[in-house]
Amino acid sequence: MPPDKGATLSEAARLSRLHRLVYWLEECFRIPFTQTRFGLDALLGFFFPGVGDAAGIVAGIPILLAALRRRHPWRVLLVMTVNLLLDATIGSIPLFGDLFDLVWKAQRKNLLLLEDPQALATVLREAKGRFVWLAVAAVVLAVAIVVLLAAVAFVADSLLRP
Repeated sequence: MPPDKGATLSEAARLSRLHRLVYWLEECFRIPFTQTRFGLDALLGFFFPGVGDAAGIVAGIPILLAALRRRHPWRVLLVMTVNLLLDATIGSIPLFGDLFDLVWKAQRKNLLLLEDPQALATVLREAKGRFVWLAVAAVVLAVAIVVLLAAVAFVADSLLRP
């Protein structure tokens, strides 16, 4: 979305930089043959657990500060903060956190709320639907890990028996 007509040049430049930042963190790569996009946040989190999540919080602070400068309502600021904290805490869980990073896109949500605080209801509705799917994925992943560990234990037991 283009910035408001009343926005100053420095405000427009800041918003442009935030758009670029969000692009690189969450959208610069695409999984082939799908519409799923991901960025350096998910990539760093996959190869260096915790690093992508820390980078996500650090990169999300300017968006939150811009919302404070614009005097957005406290509910919007609260949702933006929760987005960042969820992204960092759940994103740091091995495997599940990587899946979470692919679909949650906290920076994209926060940028939308920065540009249009009235989009709060839409962001919350989408978050609720995605969170249900993520919970189902977490259960499936947990069951798969338990089955895999049981299979490894069974094979190891049969190989180590005299």
